Amino acid sequence: LLFERFLNPERKTMPDIDVDFQDVRRDEIIYYLENKYGSKHVSRVIAFQSIKAKNSLRDVTRVFGYPVGVADNLSKKIPLNYKTEDGSTDFTLDEVYQKITIFKDTVDSSSDNRFIFQYAKLIEGLPRQRGLHAAGVVLSENSLLDSMPLNKLNQDEFVTQYEKDYLEDQGFLKFDILGVTNLTTISNCLYLINKAHNLSLNFYDLPINDPKIYTLLKQGYLMGLFQIDANEGKKAVLLIKPDNFKEIADATSLARPGPKDYIPNYVNRKNKKEKIIYPSPSLEPILKSTYGIIIYQEQIMRIAQQYASFTLGEADTFRRAISKKHIDDLLNIKQKFIKGALKNHHLEKEANNIFDIILKFASYGFNESHAVSYAMIIAKMAYLKATYPSEFYSSILSSNKNDSKFNNYLAEISKRHIKIDLPNINTSGLFFIPTKNSLIFPLNKIKDISPSLAKNIVEERKNNGKYKSFQDFLLRSIKFDNKITDKQLSNLVDAGCFDTFIKNRKQLKMQIPDAMDMIKAGGETAISLIRGTNKDYELKVDPSIIDDPFERMNNEFNALGILISDSLLNHISLSEKEKSLVTNISSLLPNKNSYILGIIQSFKTTTIRKGKDKGNLMAFLTLNNNNEEIDVIVFPSYYVKFNSLIKENNVVLIEGRLEIKDNKESFILNWMKEVKINE
Repeated sequence: LLFERFLNPERKTMPDIDVDFQDVRRDEIIYYLENKYGSKHVSRVIAFQSIKAKNSLRDVTRVFGYPVGVADNLSKKIPLNYKTEDGSTDFTLDEVYQKITIFKDTVDSSSDNRFIFQYAKLIEGLPRQRGLHAAGVVLSENSLLDSMPLNKLNQDEFVTQYEKDYLEDQGFLKFDILGVTNLTTISNCLYLINKAHNLSLNFYDLPINDPKIYTLLKQGYLMGLFQIDANEGKKAVLLIKPDNFKEIADATSLARPGPKDYIPNYVNRKNKKEKIIYPSPSLEPILKSTYGIIIYQEQIMRIAQQYASFTLGEADTFRRAISKKHIDDLLNIKQKFIKGALKNHHLEKEANNIFDIILKFASYGFNESHAVSYAMIIAKMAYLKATYPSEFYSSILSSNKNDSKFNNYLAEISKRHIKIDLPNINTSGLFFIPTKNSLIFPLNKIKDISPSLAKNIVEERKNNGKYKSFQDFLLRSIKFDNKITDKQLSNLVDAGCFDTFIKNRKQLKMQIPDAMDMIKAGGETAISLIRGTNKDYELKVDPSIIDDPFERMNNEFNALGILISDSLLNHISLSEKEKSLVTNISSLLPNKNSYILGIIQSFKTTTIRKGKDKGNLMAFLTLNNNNEEIDVIVFPSYYVKFNSLIKENNVVLIEGRLEIKDNKESFILNWMKEVKINE
């Protein structure tokens, strides 16, 4: 690693200091800085939210009194995932007008639309409101009150009135104090491991070169791992299959616009299927570890230093000029580069070629010190995941705030033969609890069960012992801070919390109206009512009340968001040959024909607006299979064939291929068959 990449005498700007901490402890770091240096020497950084393209359309229509639908009509013509050519979402109205034909046609279709468009362009980009920079903190040796305009954030904290770029121009030192959920996951995981196995492991004890790490990465168990659990990072690791720590860093750095085009070359060269070509034989020591491909900013600096005799300070200035595309600086630097190369006895043609290669890569080159830090977190998490899977998954699920990933985690857990146990009123807590080969579902992940109610249930159990029966729970719930509602009680039943007492959930749910009367009565009346039901606090099982499996599964899914105790797919008629064709959704490979089985959870149809299929219908389905979900696209020709099968809750076997576009996975349907449910 090169210190000059961070700071050197020739650097004219302040260094970027980014430090990552556990997300739940980030505020502690800011308080620490304020206490150590004094509140007058520390300030948070202001951020102004500007008026974006779609907002400017809405603001103009509102101010000029147009109906809301006019703005909606214009906004909907801009694709939801639209990005600029460099991948940014900060597009302008003019750019969209030039690039998106349907938006241009809509603007030009009426004088009102043209009026709105022209005025929206005038306010686009102006400051809309102020907030706090997500991570920025300024430190100053002298009192900030004497050197910059400040606002008070609260009694003891200040916020700058300059945005971050102006702070750097003024010479102030800015730290980015960043919160990383993955560090919290590691901390929680270590706590669970130490508690369960009587150890005292800490972050620094975790290895980064254990063979188990690389076996796990090659197996594709990437959910929850920093930087590589989705999209380009995941694809890079699956293709590269890292064998060592350095290759993890390379994979995360190649998974970016520009370098990702060279992943196939990296993979082929690593596996000796393609010859390694260096721009110059003299660059082999610098590029050998990355198979002749420039990946890192530090490699660019070393090339400038060794090939063209730049100092490392000059090399960093060179790197910055290229990445910022400063044309005037580049012309001067190129002359210096060629001159230095010729002085070192290199050919001018070769030197020009190398400069052009660097120019192409520098915009995308990644900071190697960042890559190594990222790789360290990945390797340590992978070690925990490989060695202590129950504790790892418990930690990742408990700290996971992205519900859209929840089913993907569960699919991977299932592939690793770790069970998810139903929530239990006597064993579930506020987080997933790891056991030897399973995870107990937490109470507060059940629909409508608030953290405060879950805490009440756990504390009552801790203080007064396990619940002896459904009635005993009802009786003791009277003491909770807030009375339990019938909906909450129903969801606890549907989730399976009381299966330990009575398996027939339908029978329990039939008791809820009477139970709510008991709870509302409170005190001695409730006690006498509950005890009057049965002296042992138990309900008598009525064999005439049948717990319908499909109703039960539907209710469980609604309560938990997943199915644990059963699956509709366990009740279907499918031949052994058809079963052998089926691929798990999480195991699908891009552009390979595959069969998947699932339940149509939802669907929508849309009319094609242009092209050869203009006026025809196509469909978008969400298919679920054992808690794995995927979006399915049914193009018009196939919609004509299979539209009669596209119904909610239909179980279908489909054939097609996985396609990944703009980091979004979709399954393109070619064939569909309805699967019958066993009576």
